Amino acid sequence: MSSVDLTKGISIQVEGEAGKYHTLRVEDLIEIAKNLEKLVLAIAKSDIDTGEAVDWNNFRIELAGFSAGSAVTTWVPTPRIQMPLADLDKQRAVVSDRFEQVMKVADKGHYTDLKKLYPDAVRRNEVVGALYAFRNSVPDAPMALVELPKKKGAKPKKLYAIKPFRKEVRELLTTKVVEQKKVGKESYAVARLKVLSDAKGNVLSTKRLEVFKKENTAVAWAPPVIVHDGRAYVLRHPLACIVEHEDKVYAITNPLLGIIGTGADMDEAEASFSEEFDFIYRRYVDMPDKKLAPHLVEVKRLLKYLVTDIEG
Repeated sequence: MSSVDLTKGISIQVEGEAGKYHTLRVEDLIEIAKNLEKLVLAIAKSDIDTGEAVDWNNFRIELAGFSAGSAVTTWVPTPRIQMPLADLDKQRAVVSDRFEQVMKVADKGHYTDLKKLYPDAVRRNEVVGALYAFRNSVPDAPMALVELPKKKGAKPKKLYAIKPFRKEVRELLTTKVVEQKKVGKESYAVARLKVLSDAKGNVLSTKRLEVFKKENTAVAWAPPVIVHDGRAYVLRHPLACIVEHEDKVYAITNPLLGIIGTGADMDEAEASFSEEFDFIYRRYVDMPDKKLAPHLVEVKRLLKYLVTDIEG
């Protein structure tokens, strides 16, 4: 049975200096409200079937109570419902289930597990950013989801402690999109490659060892074979990807498939990209179209066309 039911309301406990007087500063309360709603909306937009009629205003949250026990606030989905064409109860249940899965990740503090919940980077970027903002609504203050006691004077029961979420981990889970300003100046970058060929001279794979740049540089990476966990995906054409290196983070992006691999160096980024490719291929290719959002159906068709053989 689920421990958290967002549809009925959730209670958030703030401890430490911020909540030791059983009160919360107005600015802290505003930040919690703003970032909790941002997280709920991010999950809703990522997990509700985009083929359904959705009014995102139905996923806003409102304050429903304040309790002692450090400082405990209770939040519920807005009762000011805008009637959608689809089943709102079902939509909210989907969001509630995924919200609890995200809280389980936060409780363990293994935030990299968000890649399993959101293997495609487009959805993951938004949820990771919202969760990071929510966890850090009140800096350095321990936070937890709790169950309010039925007996007066009893302490709230802790359901999920929301562990600290470091900025470095957030950056590894997301990719910055930086708008390049046109300044009328051209620049060039050079990359050092390692190329693996067979006896006939056919290129089997390429590995980028280093990118030499003056500022931010975006280059190409196009593997003809993607290998992960003993499986080698032989591609009909090399998969053209963009490589970016910024703030000590390497990112490999393929916009068509919505895959982004990140790492502290190119080897980690390639391994991350290959892991995501393997995950979405095995998850989506055998799944019926009716269970996939429309854009994922297109990704599935592209994957089936692109992969001509799987070895191992």
